[in-house]
Amino acid sequence: MSIKNVFLLGAGASFGSGGCIPNAPPLGLGLFQLLEEKGEIAKSVDSDIAELFRENFEEGMTAFMERHPEKIDSFQREMALFFLQFQPKPDNVYHELIRRFYRNSIFSSTNYELIFELCANDIGLKIYYDSSRDDDGISLLKIHGSANFWPDLMGSQISGISISGSGTHIEAPVRPRNLEESIHLCEVEDSLSPAIAVYAPEKKSFICDEYVKDQYNKWVLSIQNAKRIFIIGVRVNLNDKHIWDKISNTKGKVYYFGMNSDKLDFFNWKRECGKVDAFFVESEFATSLKKISRFIRQ
Repeated sequence: MSIKNVFLLGAGASFGSGGCIPNAPPLGLGLFQLLEEKGEIAKSVDSDIAELFRENFEEGMTAFMERHPEKIDSFQREMALFFLQFQPKPDNVYHELIRRFYRNSIFSSTNYELIFELCANDIGLKIYYDSSRDDDGISLLKIHGSANFWPDLMGSQISGISISGSGTHIEAPVRPRNLEESIHLCEVEDSLSPAIAVYAPEKKSFICDEYVKDQYNKWVLSIQNAKRIFIIGVRVNLNDKHIWDKISNTKGKVYYFGMNSDKLDFFNWKRECGKVDAFFVESEFATSLKKISRFIRQ
C-alpha cells in the first residue's frame, strides 16, 4: 500500500512557523552571526573563514574543517546547543500542521532543532524516528540528524571509535534524548557531539553516521512510495543532489511552497529534471495548510 503524503520541512518552515521562544530560528544566511554571539568556538574562528561563514555557511564550514579539524566536534556541539534553545509557543504553525495531517503522513526535516517534536508532544503524540509508527505517535525522519540524537555508549554494541585529524568518528546505537537531556549533554560533554551532519555540501556526520544514513534512506523510500510530497521551507539548491535528484525521480505529485523569490530556482529545477507533476505554490507556511488540505482532497 503506497504512502499517501510525505512532508519535507526545512529551515524556512521553522523560521516561518510563528510563535517561538526566544524567537524564530534563523535561516542559513544569518546563522553564523548568531553563533558568534552565543558560542566560544564560533567566536574564535579566523577572520577570513568567519567572512566566508557570513557569506555562505557551507563554504565557511568547508574551510573551517580543512584548517581546524580538531575543533569539529566542539563546533557541532556548540551548534546543537544553539538550536536546542528554540521552543514553540501555543500559536506555532507546526501544531496545526501536525493536527491536520499526521494520520496519513510521514514527516521529514532537514533541521537540527526540536520545534516539531515539541509541538507533537504538546498535542500528546509520541515521536517515532521511523517511517512506521504506532497509533500513539507520528513518523518523523530527520535526514541530516538532530540535536537530540546522542550515541548510546552504555551498552557493548559500539562498532568503532577513531580519533583522527578530522575529528571523532564513532559508530554506535543512537538514543534520542528529550530537550533537557540534550541541553545537559551539550553543556557537559567534552568529546562527543550529537549525530548531526556537518553543515557543508557533503552533509556527513562524524558521529553515528550510519544512523543518520538510515534516516535518509528511509526518507528516500518514503518519497518513492508517496502519492504526494509537500515541500515547505527547503531552498531549491541543485548542488543538494541527495535531496533534489531523489525528488526528481519520484512518481507522486510534488507541491513546493515558497515565495516569489523561490520561483526561478524551482522552475529551473523542474525544467532540468523534467518532472511534469511538480507545482509551485506561492504561500507562507501559515497560509499553506488550507491549500494542502485542498490538494489532498483532489
